[in-house]
Amino acid sequence: MSNSGPENSIEITDSIFDRACEQLYLGLFARTTEAALEMAEHLWFRYLGDPAYEAVAELLELLGDIEAAPEVGADTKQGATYRQLAYIGHLGEIDSAAPDARKHWYEIAKGLRLSKRHAGHIIARLNEISQGTAELEEYVNNAAEL
Repeated sequence: MSNSGPENSIEITDSIFDRACEQLYLGLFARTTEAALEMAEHLWFRYLGDPAYEAVAELLELLGDIEAAPEVGADTKQGATYRQLAYIGHLGEIDSAAPDARKHWYEIAKGLRLSKRHAGHIIARLNEISQGTAELEEYVNNAAEL
């Protein structure tokens, strides 16, 4: 006689549970992204002319082209770290916008529960923008020398 019946049943239950958890995290990621983009719109509308909130809105808008998470990994499950949020503030030069912009950035990012993947995407986009700006400056400087 084989004991594969009960073990097989547990494996099937675990598999169903794992898939349900994965779907939950993927849905949460999508809803968080949507909430972040809606927050950016809200900040532009509600705080138009306030450089601190406009700076935060600009950072959140960088999530506009994030793709749905293809699978659930630690970066999707875990919240953004303080170090990531601080680095985003640094790259986005948020302190130059207004003295309290960084405080608003931390509060809003925490309230939205941005994931590590969200933060990583914003960092990548800021790096792309920085690279593009550097290339443009080099082009302009070279053209001025001609």
